[in-house]
Amino acid sequence: LDRADTFDHLAEERMTTKLHGWTISGKLDLLTPEMILQDYKITSVYSFLLGDKPEWEAQLNLYAWLCRKHGFEVEAAQIVAILRDWVSSRALHESDYPQAGFIVKDIPLWSAEEQEAFAGERIRAHQRAEKLLDNDLPECTPEERWQRPDKWAVKRPANKKAYRVFEVESKAIDYIQNMPGMEVVYRPGESVRCARFCNALPFCNLGQKLVQPVESEEADA
Repeated sequence: LDRADTFDHLAEERMTTKLHGWTISGKLDLLTPEMILQDYKITSVYSFLLGDKPEWEAQLNLYAWLCRKHGFEVEAAQIVAILRDWVSSRALHESDYPQAGFIVKDIPLWSAEEQEAFAGERIRAHQRAEKLLDNDLPECTPEERWQRPDKWAVKRPANKKAYRVFEVESKAIDYIQNMPGMEVVYRPGESVRCARFCNALPFCNLGQKLVQPVESEEADA
């Protein structure tokens, strides 16, 4: 995609502007002659099926804001999601499964005032954080941490893998009533972004508390 012939498009264009004394920079993937802003994402089918991602919407609106600062008025925004684990056989038999290995998803555009206000709020938040000690920094929200829900696994004591996994404890307890030898094991939800994608983890007090090994959720049979 990066190497495609885009002579009449803006591709991989870095734009900068200043706000509240800071220089803001962003590198958009593609702006078409029709003023459609596109951003490529390599993601999983599971992540796509979960629905809208607020961070994607915020990112594209900030790119649109930067484009406006340089004289380009974006008319529409899209995510081009490339589904890395897409399986063609599932698409044939499951109506709610993506029917292709990539999806073009429309992203809502905010007003110019909303984009400017969001950019300003994020800059102010970082400027305030610069003056705080580590223990006084505001914690990331569950959404920002990509927090997965707590779960309760039904398993045999000698086995690591679960027979079934529930998101409600009472359902797991009810399930084992007529299954002698089974137990219910609590599995705390994982903060995925902290555990796998955050470069600040070695220095983050909250992240160090949250990140811990998580047992497999696969079923035995």
